[in-house]
Amino acid sequence: MAVTEDRRHELYKGLEEVMDTQRATTLMELLPPVGWADVATKHDLDHLSEVMGKEFAIVRLQVENSENRMRADLEHRMRSVLVAVYGSTTALAALVVAAVKLI
Repeated sequence: MAVTEDRRHELYKGLEEVMDTQRATTLMELLPPVGWADVATKHDLDHLSEVMGKEFAIVRLQVENSENRMRADLEHRMRSVLVAVYGSTTALAALVVAAVKLI
């Protein structure tokens, strides 16, 4: 039988008849707000922790893979820039040598 708010209110009224309002209120506050089926157990929390640990491990691997791809792309681009700079420097040096020979 499910515990409803109406049944909880009836219980509270009955407790008020047996004990004073303050004690009835304290007792009702000690009860979970809904049925016990909605209260998480230690087993539930352990299972959630295990699932979350696996999910975080997957995310960690994805971040590492993205980081590695970005690093490889950056290294490739830097090599391309260095090759272009070396080529430009060599061409400029050749022009300087040719200009000196013409003078």
